[in-house]
Amino acid sequence: MFVRLLSFLKITKMVSWVLPLSVLIMVTGLVWGLPRPMEALQNAVFDQYNRLHPRKVENNPVFIIDIDEKSLELLGQFPWPRQIFSDIITSASASGAAAIGVDVMFAEPDRNSPSEVLANWKSLEMMTDNAQKSLNWDMLEKDIMKTIVDPDASLAKALRNSNTVLSMAFTDDGRPIPKAKAGFAIQKTNMELVDPLLFVPESTAAISNLDAFHEAATGVGLINAKIDSDGLIRTTFTVLRHNQQLFPALAIELLRVAQGAQSLIVKTTGVKSEAGFSSGAGLSRLKVGQFIVPVEADGSMRLYFAERENINRIPAWKVVNRDFDPLLMSGKIGIIGSSAAGLLDNRATPIDPVTPGVEIHLQAIQQIVDGKFLTRPLLLKFIEIALAFSVGLIIIFLVEFVGLVVPVLLWFLTSLGGVGFSWWSYTEKMMLVDPANPIFITGATLLTAGVLRYIRNEDERRGVRNAFGQYLAPELVEVIAKNPKDLQLGGVVKPLTVMFTDIRDFTSISEGLSETPQLLTHLINRFLTTMSGLIYNRQGTIDKYIGDCIMAFWNAPTDLENHERLACLAALDMQKAIKQLNHSLKNDPELQGAWSSELAMGIGLNTGETLVGNIGSDQRFNYSALGDAVNIAARLEGQTKFYGVDILLGAQTAKAASDLAMLEIDLIALKGKEEPERIYVLMGDADKATEEDFISGKAMHERMLDAYQGQDWGLALDLLNRLEAVFPELKKIYRTYSTRIDNFRHYPPGEHWNGVYVATNK
Repeated sequence: MFVRLLSFLKITKMVSWVLPLSVLIMVTGLVWGLPRPMEALQNAVFDQYNRLHPRKVENNPVFIIDIDEKSLELLGQFPWPRQIFSDIITSASASGAAAIGVDVMFAEPDRNSPSEVLANWKSLEMMTDNAQKSLNWDMLEKDIMKTIVDPDASLAKALRNSNTVLSMAFTDDGRPIPKAKAGFAIQKTNMELVDPLLFVPESTAAISNLDAFHEAATGVGLINAKIDSDGLIRTTFTVLRHNQQLFPALAIELLRVAQGAQSLIVKTTGVKSEAGFSSGAGLSRLKVGQFIVPVEADGSMRLYFAERENINRIPAWKVVNRDFDPLLMSGKIGIIGSSAAGLLDNRATPIDPVTPGVEIHLQAIQQIVDGKFLTRPLLLKFIEIALAFSVGLIIIFLVEFVGLVVPVLLWFLTSLGGVGFSWWSYTEKMMLVDPANPIFITGATLLTAGVLRYIRNEDERRGVRNAFGQYLAPELVEVIAKNPKDLQLGGVVKPLTVMFTDIRDFTSISEGLSETPQLLTHLINRFLTTMSGLIYNRQGTIDKYIGDCIMAFWNAPTDLENHERLACLAALDMQKAIKQLNHSLKNDPELQGAWSSELAMGIGLNTGETLVGNIGSDQRFNYSALGDAVNIAARLEGQTKFYGVDILLGAQTAKAASDLAMLEIDLIALKGKEEPERIYVLMGDADKATEEDFISGKAMHERMLDAYQGQDWGLALDLLNRLEAVFPELKKIYRTYSTRIDNFRHYPPGEHWNGVYVATNK
């Protein structure tokens, strides 16, 4: 429908350039200026890469204390009493864990704490009829608090006695944000036009832990998830911001605490040599103890997911019961989190649509410790866009000047190469090279340019068909364009030199390519295109193509001096060109494996008075030539196979071009004709005609003809034997004469024999 609609438009050359170029600029600007809508293609590619080539875990210094289904069954429904978390933290710390993260927040007091239970009882008693018999709640509370350990106090104590990092979540509606545990040193320059911290997402409130827990914990890390528009987590925050204060993510804080570092160091893109690590202006790298983390401008880190089978898990119930090998925790980082489906802490990632949230923190720590980071510097995006734009320009140029095959092949190869390089960069260099958007840019350009080229070609063809209902030679078209009245029936009689050329053994070639007619068409088109060009170069007019045969003539529609000689030179050009064409056809990729022979052709040339003009009917006519000279030219072409030569000339043609290298070879009565015709073989141009070897050989050849026609058989045979060495290319002619002489010796031709050979075939 789109093509049909555009076909009504006039597609000029200017439009063919301007519109594809406009599309190229527009699509390139779209990819550059609107990255988020265009990230879908990019993310689809990188997600597939991660699935095909997940990160290999070399060091695994982190484990999950898993609140799994069996732990819920054995330890009770969630949320658990704080005493259980206290036991887990104490057990893990005693086993030598370097740091313990808690992917659970304690924002409210434990509902099982004595103070909470007593408050509930007191409120229930006040609602009964015996309110006047109230208990001494103060004494009761003192007794209970002496006997029962407050679980919140127990958890706070466990936090103080361990390297534990609690969780916190930034939100738009919550409590005031408490003071950060980690210090930050920010390296930036005064040359930056915009404060790089402004690129880091900001929040004004948080869901945090009770003050007692916050104070007791060694560190506090954020658990905010960075979820893309399609619901997948591909990156994770390393830091977030409140005013000018940065807060670390849980994974970053755990690494800081595990190493005993006090502060984190942040570098921005304004610092020397840092711009190459980021995808834009803002943050560049984050240093956590001995680990350096390349980050995006907003402080996020691209996750390179490993297979989930590489995750070490210890069920929470085993930790509470101390039913595990302490070496599993010694010197490592533990994260308390849940894989139980009922607790609804699942996220979607490129490698698994159902991934427990605690594993995101673990994957980030593994990645940082192994130093395996997926990077995509801003410069890389510039290079991708520049290369895509350059290929797009080349495609527009090729579509205009070469056609569609080459640019389509170029697009396919560059796309394939881009995907291959992108895959290599991902697997070997961990660099995110985007092949999708450059393919989209170049593909949109190719589609636009290709559609316009198709429409314009169709429009031009339609114009030619409307103007000329039949094939006309280019020179004739020019004549008729200047004199439209010539498009009438009728013609004139004038001398023409007529050429017929035909491919030898074309029937065998057709049979060999019968199962692939498109290749036969391709072969014939190559032949006809080459030979037609040579005819035009010598000012000839092509009358028609008859299968593999070409009929052409000289001296019409315009008068030509020396038209006989021009036709002969064209024939020599064609025989020379067919050798080059055969060499080219051997390397033609379309014919590889289907055809490996060589083309050969015969050419007949004859000059005489001919009727030439628009011949046909009122409904359809063709500019053509008729007459005896035309028939003789056709017969001469047929005789080239009999004599084993390439080019045969009629007597009038040979006489007019006598400065060329040629030999009379026979006096023949062509089939269907009574009057004999002297025929000549054309062997070369004027330079060859002046060579001493040719001149002496020609004299010997003429002596042989005189002896033959004088019936001096002995002398003729002697000369024939010598001539085979002088002109080996005429061997078949000389042996034909030898055979005739043998026959004449047995059956003499008689007194009135005039040397005429009567042809029995065309």
